[in-house]
Amino acid sequence: ADKSEAPNADKSEAPNADKSEAPNADKSEAPNADKSEAPNAKSVAAWLAWVQDKLFDLGAELATPESTARAVPAIRDGDVTALERAIDEAEASLPALDTFIHPGGSAAGAMLHLARTICRRAERRVLTLSDAGGYVDGAALRYLNRLSDALFVWARAMNAALGASEHPWRKSSPAP
Repeated sequence: ADKSEAPNADKSEAPNADKSEAPNADKSEAPNADKSEAPNAKSVAAWLAWVQDKLFDLGAELATPESTARAVPAIRDGDVTALERAIDEAEASLPALDTFIHPGGSAAGAMLHLARTICRRAERRVLTLSDAGGYVDGAALRYLNRLSDALFVWARAMNAALGASEHPWRKSSPAP
């Protein structure tokens, strides 16, 4: 392969490259929800910008071979705590759930729900990487887990701000 295309283009320096490539692709999709539709979008947009930075950090960590000195920023427990704070802040203004809800609502809410499912998939793939012996810090997995919860709550908050109703799951609902 032509090494001028990109760093580690031939993957020879990164033993985890094949295993980490899929999680990097998945998690890079996660924060791309529309951030401009609602009055509280500025708060969600600020969190999503921070999330994008942290996902770049995580991608760098996953792509760095374990034998290489890790000079890249890493996901830390404080990042997990920050997401938990964001979840608590967003949930404070929402009604409690007593049943499952279907993803959807407004376009912005639906995009955040979609980002949540992509984040869950990335979490599973990073766990697979870890189980296969790849270097994955535990804080990274906790971060992805909490991020998917944050995306769910942000979807609900965005829908509430836009007046989009939530569609509750109904067990054994009849066909229309």
